[in-house]
Amino acid sequence: MHSRGACPGSSSACTVRRAKKVRDARVVEVKAATNKAREDVARMLQEKETEAQRVRWEIEARGRATLKEAENEARGLQHLGRSYQDNRAVLQYQLALRRLKVAETLMRHAPRPVVVRSGGGEQSALSTLVLAQMLPKLITPSPSPPGNGHADGHDLTPGETAPAGH
Repeated sequence: MHSRGACPGSSSACTVRRAKKVRDARVVEVKAATNKAREDVARMLQEKETEAQRVRWEIEARGRATLKEAENEARGLQHLGRSYQDNRAVLQYQLALRRLKVAETLMRHAPRPVVVRSGGGEQSALSTLVLAQMLPKLITPSPSPPGNGHADGHDLTPGETAPAGH
């Protein structure tokens, strides 16, 4: 007799049932494979998106670091420029002081003109000789405060001439 679960009747009905079960099992397998493939694709897309985000963050971090470096360099150049200007001003000031000292030294050691008025007539060779011998003594500075170098202690004002009798 027939066992339990066996197909009663024709064998074609049994074959149809078996084919249906096989087909249903394959549909389940295909659905499971499809779901697994979707999960794999979703996981792969998530990994790619995570990697892309990491790359974006790295690019942003490098950009921020480059920007910070450029800002620091600009600040350094501004500081250097101010220092250069300050140094230049100090050097110009020192140069001006040096010029004043040199001018003062030149002024103290510069020869002073002496104008001698004669009595109105022709000068003789003797009076020229005596004057030439006396001039170095008249011009040599005395220990008194600097003046116009007049030997009798009376300083001459600019444009004034010493009388011939001195």
